[in-house]
Amino acid sequence: MNAVADDLRRAGFTYANTAHREVWWQERGGKYGIPEWGRDTVVIVDEAAMLDTHIYARLMRQAAEKGAKVVLAGDDRQQGSVERGGLFTELKERYGSAVISTVRRQEAEWQRAASGAFSEGRMSDGLRAYAQRGHVHWSAEIDESRDRLLSDWDQDSREKPDLARFVYASTNAEVNRINRAIHGIRLERGEIRNELEADTVKGKLAIGAGERLQFHGNGPGQGHHERLAQHRHAHRGSCAKGRIVPV
Repeated sequence: MNAVADDLRRAGFTYANTAHREVWWQERGGKYGIPEWGRDTVVIVDEAAMLDTHIYARLMRQAAEKGAKVVLAGDDRQQGSVERGGLFTELKERYGSAVISTVRRQEAEWQRAASGAFSEGRMSDGLRAYAQRGHVHWSAEIDESRDRLLSDWDQDSREKPDLARFVYASTNAEVNRINRAIHGIRLERGEIRNELEADTVKGKLAIGAGERLQFHGNGPGQGHHERLAQHRHAHRGSCAKGRIVPV
């Protein structure tokens, strides 16, 4: 959920945080320079269907004790929580909800129509709209698709290095293969230096200055940031001169 908090900050919200981290701080009386909730606080929870029951209970308890108003925004048809959840659907059915059906994220009308098709489960219609305009490329074999993706990524990232890019794959094995290939491309460019090899739960991992890292968890008993990471919310960082720095 760190990515969601980052998106909210970029969208203009002056303050945004993950649910787990915010609740942890509120439970400790607003320490660490974090604003404490009060009767004039409105807590907007984005992607609320992804929260598990335990964090819901802690969040609602803090809001009730401090008089804050909570607004839940989400879609229970999307991916749910990793832990025991489903409370968002229960709250929606018991107390009702408002439905936003007008798409505002996309400007082009065909993109809005495609988003509507995706939200209604008409995946073929949504994909067809993008494919007809050259935004989806089909390959007969997975190897051909991977080679084309890597070539496009290489060229595009050279031409526009400041843009953010996401590469998705359907299996962990394919994710690892593509990551290794992109890592090799960046090594050849000289963007990664002074590599070290580290042992991880997924095997050995080569890390160098200039890398971007994603943490999914840490061992217990190492401070509150590490305990927060155990809630399966990724933390990102970059490696520079032998140190890991947040990004």
